[in-house]
Amino acid sequence: MCTNKFFYAFVLTLCLIGLGQKGWAHPMPNSALALRVEAIGIHLTLAMPLSELTPALGKELKENSPLTGQDTALLKRYVLTHLHVTNSNLINAPIHITQIALTNTKDSIRGIYGEISVEGMIEDATALHWPYITIYSDIIVHQVPNHAMMVTLVQAWSTLTKPSAPQAAGMIQLDIPTGKIFPLQVMLTSLNWQENVWRMLQLGIQHIAAGADHLMFLLLLLLTAPLRQNKQNWNIHGGTAYSLRRLLYMVTAFTLGHSLTLLTGGLGWQPIASKWIEVAIAVSILVSAVHAWRPVFFGKETWIAAGFGLVHGMAFSGSLLHLQLPTWQLVLSIAAFNIGIELMQLAVVLLTTPWLLIISKYHAHTYVLVRKLLSGFAALAALGWIFERITNTPNIISKCNNHLVEWAPLLLSSLIVLAITVYLLNKSRSSSKK
Repeated sequence: MCTNKFFYAFVLTLCLIGLGQKGWAHPMPNSALALRVEAIGIHLTLAMPLSELTPALGKELKENSPLTGQDTALLKRYVLTHLHVTNSNLINAPIHITQIALTNTKDSIRGIYGEISVEGMIEDATALHWPYITIYSDIIVHQVPNHAMMVTLVQAWSTLTKPSAPQAAGMIQLDIPTGKIFPLQVMLTSLNWQENVWRMLQLGIQHIAAGADHLMFLLLLLLTAPLRQNKQNWNIHGGTAYSLRRLLYMVTAFTLGHSLTLLTGGLGWQPIASKWIEVAIAVSILVSAVHAWRPVFFGKETWIAAGFGLVHGMAFSGSLLHLQLPTWQLVLSIAAFNIGIELMQLAVVLLTTPWLLIISKYHAHTYVLVRKLLSGFAALAALGWIFERITNTPNIISKCNNHLVEWAPLLLSSLIVLAITVYLLNKSRSSSKK
């Protein structure tokens, strides 16, 4: 009885937090900033997707309509307000906007979409002696907080006399735990391959940590791992060895699936437009949520995880499209990015699985409540994403979905407390019977 009361208090807490959140839109695609060191300063090329820029700008720009003088002036003010650069001496480096254009961009993952392209210049010949610059930006993120900007160094000053390979400088995005957007320090010297690998590994970790839909799918895989099927329902805990074996098969299959399409998509070998990839990801969450509520494909979870892994990998690869690296460096960057994703997924599994196993082993009824609460919530979230991604129109559910990553620490903490409570109550009952 005490366990049930605690469980209902946990549910009420989640609901109250959910009601207190404001809505965010789902980001697709991201922005990109390319830096090129030249003899007279640093050239900047900023690309902002029109679909994400509109809510941030406060004015709708049509893809098929030319920019007016007022539009250009508004965009110039917006960029100069939300993008700032300082040199290595912490002195502001003014940006001079030289050109603003509305273009239609096409790539193998997103298809054709509208984009605002901004060309600018930091006119300072001493930039050749700056070891680094610091970029402060909240472009689009101030209104679409799970948007991100990929920053690439196209030409470093240390290789100014000869062409150099572009290198990923980092990602500017909202830091979920603190709610802040931290500046990005960009080294203006050419990085060696080890430094590039380390940077891409960090980007992989950041990417999965901010991906509510990917984390939700992983959680649904974990929910059913400890259970056996009894006719049309889930049965009791199948044992620790059984649970870990099922978990290993499912997570490995998911990993192999998304690793394959991450590689092919990152290399540009992907014919499916990103809109339908994003819809398919939401469908994968809905199907997995239904399965977590009541078994639909028991015994086939490994194959389902592999299939849905292929879909999720296509979405992961969208973050690498702006790198434009030579083939061998691109493959190495994709591998490092994927390792970052795997490390973050492994952290989620290690932080979550023990508590799920404890609850399922020591109090089956409570685990049923936890499983149905989380799977029902996931199904509702998936429906919100499906309708948003098909219609390109945010709804109240999809707006709330963008806070899911923020709730993760609370969810994990509550799960730990619930598991400890269940274990102690079970131990207390066992002692009283003796």
